[in-house]
Amino acid sequence: MALTATSKEPIRSAELFCYAIAMQSSEEKLVRALVTDEALQSLASSPDSSKEMLAQHRSSIEDIASRKHTSGQIEPDGSVHVTSADVKP
Repeated sequence: MALTATSKEPIRSAELFCYAIAMQSSEEKLVRALVTDEALQSLASSPDSSKEMLAQHRSSIEDIASRKHTSGQIEPDGSVHVTSADVKP
């Protein structure tokens, strides 16, 4: 079941070193996609902030989260984690 983007703004989690992006499943259930700071920094060609990298690459990050969700790579709490290993070419 693929995930789709929502219009909700990402939320920063300083204690988890990530951003949470709200996505929606085909059953209209909200799913958190957690994008690590390390993943965002691996996308940077310069020392841009994680927030800027998230804004710039949000669509491709959401695509990765959707593919992981569809393939069953879901955490016990129902979230999907996008890490640096997922965004490296």
